[in-house]
This record gives sequence, structure tokens and C-alpha cells, in this order.
Amino acid sequence: MSETADWKQKYRDSLRETEAEEKRWREVEQVLRRLIGRLCAAALRAGDFVARIGGEEFAVLLHGLRLPDAVNIANQVRTAVQGLRFHFRGTPVRITASCGITELTREDASEQAFDRADAALYRAKSGGKNLCIAA
Repeated sequence: MSETADWKQKYRDSLRETEAEEKRWREVEQVLRRLIGRLCAAALRAGDFVARIGGEEFAVLLHGLRLPDAVNIANQVRTAVQGLRFHFRGTPVRITASCGITELTREDASEQAFDRADAALYRAKSGGKNLCIAA
């Protein structure tokens, strides 16, 4: 009976630790999202648009730019993100950004352009992360 009670207490303590750790990581993720959002905003021009579309993913609309110029801006943001110095509990945490970039043409439906950019993003992530890939 004592062993069962000890196991239950250890499980409860472990669960509390896990929940507390999860809460701390959620707080860290919120701070990182805000930092990255600010970096994006600093690199963009009036009329450009940034929105978080889920989790750690952002959509950025760069009005009037050709694809090579958009890739250049994405790489500037990626480099700035990579340069962030962040520590969690005294341990350095490496932060990177992966970007999928496409050009919206007159013939595109917005979903087509989004799908191309999304596919390029996943190629960047599967290619080792911290990359900008154009589609």
C-alpha cells in the first residue's frame, strides 16, 4: 500500500512539474512570437502586412516587390532572428526562421499563392531549417 501511495505522489509531482514546464514554454513562445513580429515589422515598409497565421507561422505581404527583392527581405529577417540571443533558465536557445516565398500574379487565386509559399516553407524546414526558399 505504501508503494502505491509513493508512486501516486511521484506521478502527481511529475505531472505538476510537466504542467509548470509547459506553462513556462508557452510564456517563452509568446515572447518569441512578439520579438519576431517586431523584427518583421522593423524590416517592412508602410503598406506591407504581417499576420500570424498559426503557431509560429507568419504571413507577410510585400506589396509591389518582385520575387528576388522579397527573398532579400526575408533573408534579412531570417538573419535578424538568427542573431537573437535568447536564454531559457540560463541556457542559450538557438532561434531560427524558415521562409517560403512566392509572388502573387494577376492569374493567381490567393489560395494558389498561399499554397506555393506554404510548400516552399516546408521545403525550407525539411532542408535543414533557417532557410528562405522561393517558389
